[in-house]
Amino acid sequence: MQHARAPTRRGRVANPTHEATGTNRPCGDRLTLTLDVNADHIRAARFDGEGCALAMATASIVCDHLEGQPLTAVARVRTHVDAALVGSPTDLPESLAPLAAARAFPARHACVCLAVQVLERALHGEAG
Repeated sequence: MQHARAPTRRGRVANPTHEATGTNRPCGDRLTLTLDVNADHIRAARFDGEGCALAMATASIVCDHLEGQPLTAVARVRTHVDAALVGSPTDLPESLAPLAAARAFPARHACVCLAVQVLERALHGEAG
């Protein structure tokens, strides 16, 4: 995956309005998401952390997908990731389509879900 070799949006948002950290202990992943959110959309999304290539690639993909999105679209990210892993990947936004490759590795689904869990914590004000 290109995002594993050269992740985009890695780093921190300068003045984040939302931030959370999460871990996936079985794989040793630790991920922090910082967001700049205004009243109706995400202006910037960045991640930082350490972990397996799949967790870091997913964080990169999710941050790419989020930036510039209205907050109403953010609520569907969990649905899209679930569809990529176990549902129907035919309805995925193009930016999240690479996540469907993880479907063949059920033991690694927690690595993919970490970015979504941290996103949800950040948006709900749970620092993690």
